[in-house]
Amino acid sequence: MKILFLVYEIEGFGGNFNRAFSFSRGLASLGCDVTVISGRKSVGFRRIIRADHNVRFIQLADLLPRKIRYAGFSLIDIFGRIRYLLPEKFDIIHTFSHRPSVSFPALIKKKFDQTVIVSDWADLWGHEGIAKTRSAIARSTLGIFDEYWEKKYHLQTSATTVISSYLAKHAENIGINPRRLHQLPVGANHDIIFPADRSAARKRHGLPVSSKILVYSSLNEYDSEYLTNAIIALLKKDQNLFFCIAGHNGKIFLHKLSKANLLDRIKFFGVVDHAMLIDIISCGDLMILPYHNILLNQARFPNRFGEYISAGKPIATHLTGDLGNIIVEEKIGIALKEGMGEFCDGILDLLSSPAMLEAMGERARHLAENKFSIFRLSEKLLNFYHNLINRTN
Repeated sequence: MKILFLVYEIEGFGGNFNRAFSFSRGLASLGCDVTVISGRKSVGFRRIIRADHNVRFIQLADLLPRKIRYAGFSLIDIFGRIRYLLPEKFDIIHTFSHRPSVSFPALIKKKFDQTVIVSDWADLWGHEGIAKTRSAIARSTLGIFDEYWEKKYHLQTSATTVISSYLAKHAENIGINPRRLHQLPVGANHDIIFPADRSAARKRHGLPVSSKILVYSSLNEYDSEYLTNAIIALLKKDQNLFFCIAGHNGKIFLHKLSKANLLDRIKFFGVVDHAMLIDIISCGDLMILPYHNILLNQARFPNRFGEYISAGKPIATHLTGDLGNIIVEEKIGIALKEGMGEFCDGILDLLSSPAMLEAMGERARHLAENKFSIFRLSEKLLNFYHNLINRTN
């Protein structure tokens, strides 16, 4: 089967790219011919083509600023993708999100030759979701676009994959036929992410070998205020604790943490490449994943989950959405209520039991190799593609 993935984010960055990267690898392992087109990393005229894990990755010409390229609004990229798509033949075009650089070329291609288009819905973008976290100006501009086009686009595609049970119900509520839906959770790349020696990883990064280390990694700021308060509470309660923060903008935390005189027990890594992120994860005893019970979090499913369980790490989170349910059902960590006292006490109680942490980590790794294996999930996705093509024909 010849498959094209269209990603609005620039290559190597963002949840949608990571999602496309994982499933492209899984499908390629099943014998599919897979191409991934993403936004361009840096401006340039020449098309960039590279092969990785038997997948073809393409970046088309683009001269616009990074912010526009990353957001999926580059007109140069949109027209370049249309020009690339029209003469090509694909059995399936799978678009990740609804942004113009993926949705506009896909719909034009569908109109041109009736190619089967599948959309992936992994976030709630409208006024109840991401738009709600933006500034007033962004809500009244970009938020209005996302509120309208998010629903409109998914209704026009041949089928939709959704990342969570909440989005599955939401899709049905706006009129998408359940037969056109396939729930596709975050997958685990367990063949390239492995449990690693914790002490060795800590030495590589100059971290205290004997401390209990908590790791947090994210590119968004949705739960940053809660996280900041949790860090302060935890570090004050246990003098042997240390925090590692990757991806997140450290400036968000600096004022409060500096005021609390705790910066000497926190290391900010900033945005790092994937290999470095996995090495940072290896340093931790427990992964911290605050997840407030808001619609935005109920709808999404963090890619970090797949990385954490592949690395054999237990997770501390909240009782929100599919994530909280999985943590509890599979016994791979703790999912707690949102009260700060209960959250912090639960984490400290778990850290006091090395045997329990180890058992949870082993179950997490088993889950990565089985139920959430990117290869097992890709088999189900490929079957969905086949059934969809048969119904369409």
